[in-house]
Amino acid sequence: MKNFLKSKIGNCYKFFFDYHETLTVFLFHEVTDNPSNYQKRDKIFHRKKEFIDIISWIENNYNIINPNKFHNSKKKNALITFDDGFKGIFDFAIPHLIKKKISSISFLNFRPIIKQEPNIVATVQFLRDNNLNFMNFMKENNLGENVHLEITPNLFKSFIFNNKKIDLDQIIIDQGKIVDYETLKNFSDNEYVLFGNHMYEHWNSAKLSDEEFEYYFKKNNYELLNFSNNINFYAFPFGILRKNFSNNFCPERLFVFNNGVNYNYNEKILDRIYIRNVKDVKDIFYYNILRSKIKKKFNL
Repeated sequence: MKNFLKSKIGNCYKFFFDYHETLTVFLFHEVTDNPSNYQKRDKIFHRKKEFIDIISWIENNYNIINPNKFHNSKKKNALITFDDGFKGIFDFAIPHLIKKKISSISFLNFRPIIKQEPNIVATVQFLRDNNLNFMNFMKENNLGENVHLEITPNLFKSFIFNNKKIDLDQIIIDQGKIVDYETLKNFSDNEYVLFGNHMYEHWNSAKLSDEEFEYYFKKNNYELLNFSNNINFYAFPFGILRKNFSNNFCPERLFVFNNGVNYNYNEKILDRIYIRNVKDVKDIFYYNILRSKIKKKFNL
């Protein structure tokens, strides 16, 4: 019943939405038929058929733009983005888009890629659920269930200092494989593939000090410069906006995540939207867009 009402409200808004110039930035993480525990737990994967169907729907309903060309006269534009650099994106999703001549941006964290180790999110979630010492550490530091949003580099270093034996191989299995550096190099000259900054490690940037934020942003940017297809765009980890920036922080575009659409895509800060499958489009896609617009307008 709840989704039925959302669908009806959304369908009413769809008539308004379809006749206004917009940019919808679609967000994906992993594309695989064998998702990891972490990907299933955080609902950050699409099965291959789901991904193919969603891309077909976007193609039929939007003008999919090149990330370097935001100025377009068509009314409904779309941009395809990926976060975190999971292996399936480069094994299947991006090759599928290349065949269709569709451009995309992959926002990458280079520390897990270079070291082939789990990112901080998968690591602390695994420790939260499986490591008694970390459970006690969370209690001592008043860290809640969403520890991945609260943990900071210094806090994590203090835990590692006293708990040096962590089974990274087991956490990698729980997380799922990350793309390797050599595979990224194979895509670096492809005109349909761009790489953007997602910070060197997947910390919640809103929790970092100014010095930490600048360090992790610049270190990732340094790695991106090794690729000819880098673009000066930054996607905030978790889509959470950091409100204070130094003068040295100057990406051309910033991406957040509120499940919203951009009515003025000349703005520097752009919202992104996530859909589970094509059924979501029919049920609550336009409802989510309307809700996001209302929340933004009234600062809810």
